Amino acid sequence: MVVAISVGCCYDLGLNRLESIHYLAQFKEQINGIELLFALPGELLDFELPKQDLLFLQSMDFVSIHMPLKEVEYASNAETNNLLQKALDLGKKVNAKYLLFHPHQIRDFELLENLPMQVCLENMDKKYQAFGTLEKIKQLLEEHEQFGFVLDVCHALDCGIAPKQFLQVKNKIKAMHISSLWQKQGITKRHGFLLEADKEQLAQIKSVIRLPVPKIIESVIYPEKKGFVKKEIELIKSLEGKRKL
Repeated sequence: MVVAISVGCCYDLGLNRLESIHYLAQFKEQINGIELLFALPGELLDFELPKQDLLFLQSMDFVSIHMPLKEVEYASNAETNNLLQKALDLGKKVNAKYLLFHPHQIRDFELLENLPMQVCLENMDKKYQAFGTLEKIKQLLEEHEQFGFVLDVCHALDCGIAPKQFLQVKNKIKAMHISSLWQKQGITKRHGFLLEADKEQLAQIKSVIRLPVPKIIESVIYPEKKGFVKKEIELIKSLEGKRKL
């Protein structure tokens, strides 16, 4: 059983990538995986790991690299080449299982074929719903057989799609992003904790969470929610510990 946390969870704590790794290290007795998420290209290109942090990541059973998701298009250009080379070098150091991309940012999918590391795509949220449907994901996975898939349950719910629909491609699912929709002053927001999910959402998430792939917590840790993390890990383990799909 792998339960991981994305460094992206620490965004609203005002921490940079290294500081986020240090913060998440306090949960090393409860988790066995880390997702290295980079929002901007410069964050990845400038990223360097001190020895202590490298050893911490190497001690994990699971590490993934979420490629930059803002101000970038993956196409035949120097920036893409530089990002891919940096990610591959980093991935080799930390024994990363895959590189994860948002598909709406990819202009040339063929560039990502035959890389010396698994490439995964993620279903998108309502803003990019054209890349959030089962039909589109199936099409991309059929056109690019080498690619894997990371199921984001919160994005599926945001698009009004039952996460269990994506079990039609479960042989391609390499990991799962776990978070929920939640309410803030009457506004629906993404990437809440399962602890905040209503019964309907939790039931839909339960329908897929027993799939035996790494579960990556992607809930935003606001300062007032710091106490949620350990309880969230325990909840996910209790749900995943049921009969496997």
